This record gives sequence, structure tokens and C-alpha cells, in this order.
Amino acid sequence: MRLNKVVFFLILLCIFSFNVFGQKTVTLLKRLDDDAGRYGQKLVPIFTNPSSENTTKQKAMQPFIMGYFGWKAKVLTQFGVGKIEAAHLDICRIMLGVYDEEIDGTLKTIVARAKTPTDWIDVTETEQKTIHQFVVV
Repeated sequence: MRLNKVVFFLILLCIFSFNVFGQKTVTLLKRLDDDAGRYGQKLVPIFTNPSSENTTKQKAMQPFIMGYFGWKAKVLTQFGVGKIEAAHLDICRIMLGVYDEEIDGTLKTIVARAKTPTDWIDVTETEQKTIHQFVVV
């Protein structure tokens, strides 16, 4: 019985030691990439080339684009926005601006206020409400 406790303790010790080493590489000044920018780059030709096929694709992709980029914008603005989050919001603004100009303007003002990666600005209630109205309603 005592041997099982010692083995269990050693396993936990190994797991925690690996976690400690992993935490030393985290920095607030590095941008986390979720490939939303590359995904947006692949969608740009559909929105820039006017044809009946692309118009059909735009309408078919609208719920997914509004959901993916809209929810991302909603979540990013709930806790404050720094320069790194502003880069993500700018991608969301470009993709969502195709469908709604109001959300484009709202996200543009939020992105313009973010100056540094570590000083997060607060997003006002009206801006959060505008994003919420767009995404949820």
C-alpha cells in the first residue's frame, strides 16, 4: 500500500515538473495564431471577384463566417483588448464588415484604441451590446 502511494507521488511530481518547464516559455508579447488570418486570405477571392458563383458562395458561407469570426470577436472583447487581441479583432472586422457596416465601425474603434500588448483597454457596454446583437441576434 505504501509503495502505491510513493509511485503515485512520483508520477504527480513528474507531471508537475514538466508543467513548470512549459510555463517558462509563455509570454504576453507573442501573438497566438489560430489560422484565422490564413482562412480569411483564402476567402478574400470569393468576395472580391464578382460572379454569380461567388455570390452564391458568399450567401452559403454567411452563417459560418458570422459565427466563427463573430463569436471570436465577442469573446475577445469580454475581458479587455490589447494590441495582440486587436490584431485578431482586425481580422474579424475585415471578414464581418462584408456583411454589416455597423460591426465594422465598432470593431475599428476598438482596434484603434489598443496601443500596447500588456495594457488592455476596456470595451464599453454599447460596443459589447453591438457585437452581441450582431452575433447572437
